[in-house]
Formats: sequence, C-alpha cells, structure tokens
Amino acid sequence: MTLGDLLGSNAGVHGSVEITDLVLDSRQVTPGSAFVAVPGIQEHGLSHAEDALRRGAAIIIYEPTSVFSSIPEFSIPVEGLSDRLG
Repeated sequence: MTLGDLLGSNAGVHGSVEITDLVLDSRQVTPGSAFVAVPGIQEHGLSHAEDALRRGAAIIIYEPTSVFSSIPEFSIPVEGLSDRLG
C-alpha cells in the first residue's frame, strides 16, 4: 500500500511511498513500516522517531505538537491523529 492510499491528499509529496504496515511502538518497526507517533501518557511518540528511522521506517506519521521543534524529514503531520486511531 502507498501513503497516498492510506492518507489521500494528506500524504502530499510522500504519496508514492510504499509502506508495509503501521506501527505505534518504535521497537516493532521493520523496514518499510510507517511509524505512527502520537502523544502518550509520559511522552510523545516523536521521542522515538529517530529509533524508528534507524530500524527502517519508511515514514513517520505524527500528531503535531509545539513541544518538538526538530521533526524528521520523512514525516507527515496529521491533525487529530489520536482521535482518528480511536
């Protein structure tokens, strides 16, 4: 599946990126995964974005926050992502 298939126009320039699965835990990322970074009880998933990329994440899909000023290049902000995940 491509990011365009998953996110439609929200995928922007990353729409043709192929992803194998969606992962919320950076330790479970495998090459081709899309790492989904949302606020947690203790920290935001973006705290683990670099680890996810090292493990082979194709893209980071994240809920925007003002706490992080440095966002990985291969990432897509999605407003209200936590609510959309349920």
